[in-house]
Order: sequence, then structure tokens, then C-alpha cells
Amino acid sequence: MPRKRALLVGINEYHPAIGPLGGCVNDTLQVKATLLERFSFPVEGIKELLDADATREAILEGLEWLVRNSAAGDVLVLFYSGHGSRLPNPQDPSGKDEVLVASSPEWETLLAGKTDASMLFLEENWELQFIRDKEIKARLDALADGVNLTLLMDCCYSGDVNRDLRTFPRYLEPPVSIQAAIDEAQQAYWHHAQESAPEASLEELKLSKEHAKHLFQKVFLGNRFDFVTTGENNILLAACSEKETALEKSFGGQRGGVFTHYLTSILCDQDTVITYDDLIQALGQSMRFTPQMPRLTCPEQYLHRAIFSSFCGG
Repeated sequence: MPRKRALLVGINEYHPAIGPLGGCVNDTLQVKATLLERFSFPVEGIKELLDADATREAILEGLEWLVRNSAAGDVLVLFYSGHGSRLPNPQDPSGKDEVLVASSPEWETLLAGKTDASMLFLEENWELQFIRDKEIKARLDALADGVNLTLLMDCCYSGDVNRDLRTFPRYLEPPVSIQAAIDEAQQAYWHHAQESAPEASLEELKLSKEHAKHLFQKVFLGNRFDFVTTGENNILLAACSEKETALEKSFGGQRGGVFTHYLTSILCDQDTVITYDDLIQALGQSMRFTPQMPRLTCPEQYLHRAIFSSFCGG
């Protein structure tokens, strides 16, 4: 019998040097209620990781739990609400990896007396604080064929949007040195690709085309997450594009993510089945006056399937 299972992660309690958030736990509870009440997920099929419990180790273990013993027809959901950032990666055509900023017991030691989070970006600390998108992909690669995996990401990797006092960005700004390393890694990758192209074998040229496709999707189409390429049945709903920032603000006196607020409102207001295509159009309409626009990455054959539904049969 197909199963429904969800891993929900929300982190408000970041160290002051990182920048605490106010709406991520509320987001997580809203998504949990929506899955339970609107989509009949079983209580025992939902794992929550909130604040101090949402460590790097716990999130990675949660990902393994999410896909363990998955079978065709299962419906899985990964939701993350918290800070995002980026790290350099010379092996990626974009020059960077997107990362989630996990909770860590190391903060008090690393950031004692600090007013910014630059210590987190020292290379020896990367594996303590951050979860790279490629690490997430490695866990999700255990997914069985025919599983509907929907990823909901209310975080961001860009600080380019104008900020005001009523909204708070879910973005941890990398130090200048890290951004410079990202730029250098991207330039080095493409310089190497250009130099080696004349002598490249057919197989290497095919790989280069795949990298070019990956870069186009990642940078220009707003698909920043490598882990959505784990299979054709993976679906990503992201809070914003590459050049925007996922924001949180107050809704009725309670803080929450702009993306999650409208997402759960739309899902709970529906009396009939809503498809992934319906949902992204409704989100775009609801968020048209905000400085961020949601992004959907979905195989064409599933665009008109009901959200959080089994992809077997029907």
C-alpha cells in the first residue's frame, strides 16, 4: 500500500551573529497541519525537526528516513524553512553549491563575541554548519522509481532584493572572500572547459552539454537546487528565483514565510483537487505584489497531476 511521509524542518533560533528568524517554526506547523488535515498524511508519517533539533546530522538522518524502503506509488514531502547560503565549488559549472544553514551546538564556541557569521565560512567549519545541495541529492538518490517526492523550500541564496523594516530575508550573506572564491571557481571551470574542448572525446563533450544544461537551469531558470535532478519524479517548489530573496513578515500578528503563508492558504482554501500547475499559477497571482516570485520545477508529465498524489495509476 502506498505510504505518505514528510520531513519538516524549521529553524528560528539562529545565533545572533547569523540572524535569528521569527516565522520558520510557524511555517513548519502550518505545513504539518495542511498535510494532516487536507492531504490525510498519518501522524506517524511526519517527522519534525525544529530549532536546536535541526542539526546537520539530524537533517541528514531525516533524509535517509524519508526515502528508506520507498516504493512506487509512495508520496514523500521535504519542507525546509530557514536560512540558505552558498559555498564555492570548483567542480560545478556555476562555481557554487547552495547550502542549508543547520542548527549547531558549535555556535557558542565559534561565534563567541562575534557580531557576524564569517567564522562559519572558514573551510574547516563547512561540514559542521552547512548542508550542501549535493549532500541532499546523495541521500535522495536512494529513492525508488515511481515515488512522488515534492520539495518545498522557503529559503534563499541571494541578497539582491531591497530590504525594508517590515520584512526579513532568509539568507546568510557569505563574506566577500567566499563570494570571490565562488566567482573564481566559476571562471576557472569555464576556462578549463574552453581549453580542453578541442581535444575532448565524444563522451566528454556530452558531459559538457549536460553541464551547460545544468548551468542554464540553475542560473537562468531559477532552479538552484542540484537535488531535484535525482529523478524525473522529483518536484521542487521554491520560494523565489536566483536573484530574489525569500522573505518573512507578520500575518495577523504572527510571523511567517511569505511563500509558506500563501502556499498553505491556497491549499487549505481549495474544495477540489489542485494540480501542480494550478498551484504555481495561484501562487504567482497571490504573490504578484511581493518582491519574490515562487518557482516550480516539475516534469511535464506531472504538471497536471494532483499535488501530493500518487504517481502510480490514474
